[in-house]
Order: sequence, then structure tokens, then C-alpha cells
Amino acid sequence: MFAHTHAATLSFLLIFAAQSAGCFDGTSLPDEASPSCGSQPQALVNTEGLTSHNCGRDNVFIVARNERDGQLACAGVTRAISFFKQWNLQSEKPIEIIIAEDISPLRVEQGFSWEIVYGFLDPRDLRVYMGPYALVNKNSGLMSLPFSEEFYISYVAHEVTHILAQHFYGHACKLMPKEQQEYIAYFSQISTLNPELRKEIIDAFAEKRWEPFAGIHDIHPGYHDMNPAGFAVKSYIYGSTPEGQKVFRDYLAGTVPPRLDQ
Repeated sequence: MFAHTHAATLSFLLIFAAQSAGCFDGTSLPDEASPSCGSQPQALVNTEGLTSHNCGRDNVFIVARNERDGQLACAGVTRAISFFKQWNLQSEKPIEIIIAEDISPLRVEQGFSWEIVYGFLDPRDLRVYMGPYALVNKNSGLMSLPFSEEFYISYVAHEVTHILAQHFYGHACKLMPKEQQEYIAYFSQISTLNPELRKEIIDAFAEKRWEPFAGIHDIHPGYHDMNPAGFAVKSYIYGSTPEGQKVFRDYLAGTVPPRLDQ
């Protein structure tokens, strides 16, 4: 999930509030979700009137109000898939994205609003819900840089990385711990950015004089909630090192327990 800084704690905790055991049984929305575990629940918002896009891929399903949003989402999907492909990881499981103005059921149930998030993965159905570009382009991007279509594509890539990370996670039907999910999603998002924009982000980060992650012990959910932009750039910098890449593989393998010092 990528949220505005001031709302990161609220929106992420609302998504990952509970982690009790269970898989899809077709009758309820469990807290631990994987489409491979059973029938997937219906979409949680009304998709009537939205246009379908599959990006030329049999396992990708996108619905959006307009053609341009669909194209931007397809670009983000391609980036996330390419990110994992370099690690020899490919999935044929569904990748579903709903781009909609109205997310009333989610707003009522979980407090989501396009005023506080750009997009998110709902773990109850493993679908990505994105705000339309026209709604979220008034906000700033990473490190308070001006928003752009390039940023929007990167946010889609971030959220699709969450889906794919769950597909590759070593513990079927269990949600990857929060800090591990976000580390991988930000690593993917910034790695696949336009190089010029990525440099702007790194330069803005350097001006803050924030220290990069010194090791896996620094990858903490509390820090993500407090400073998601800092967590994002630190994930990319650390993920680009041999040690950080080992952490990436260990997270996906499910060999690293969640942080208990939340």
C-alpha cells in the first residue's frame, strides 16, 4: 500500500489489522488470503460501467473508467512482473486491479479514501484498488516531488508487487509480515522507475541526511508508519546491495519471522 505520509499508520494498520488462520472458503472474507486457497470473493466495490483491460496477459484483469488509466495500470503491471522475472520468478495466478472513484464499501468498513491513499492491496481478496489518475494527481509523489503519470505507474507497480510477493511467499495462505511486504514493494517500485526520476528521489533523500538501513534489524514496521518515504528509499538502497538482496530472498522464502516489537 502506498499512502500519503500523514495517513500511513492508519491506512496500513487497517489493512493488516488481524492475521488469524484461514483460506478462502467462498462464504467469508478471511484475514489471510490467497486465490490459490479457494474461490476468490467478489470485488468489494461496484465495477459496473468500468472497462476491462488485460494488458495482453491471460492472468491480468483490470477495470477502469477510461482508457488512459488502463494503459497506466498495464505499464505498472509490466514493471512489477519484470522486477520478479529478473529473479527467475513468474506467476500465472490472477493479478486483479480495480480503478474506481467510488470505494464506498471500503470507506465505510475500513476508512479508505483517495484523500489519504493512492492505492492499496486488500488482503481479504488480494485485489489492488487504485484511485483514478485524475483524482490522485493533485498529491505529491515520493520525497514530496511533483506528481506525474510516471509516479502513478510506479504506485501500480508497488501494489502489484504486493500481489506477486504473496504468490511467491513460502507460506501458502498466510500474509507476508507487513515490514517484509513493504520492503519488497518499495524495492520494486523504485528499481523500476524512470532513471531520471529515481535520481531526483535519491537526491532529495540525500538532502534529508537520513541514514540508510544498516541491516535487516532496521527494517521495522514502526519506521514505515512514521516515515514511509524514508522507508521507501532506504529499501531501494539496501535492496541494491548483496546483503539486501539476500534479505529479499529470505523474506520471500518465509524464513524470517515477523517483527514482534511493533
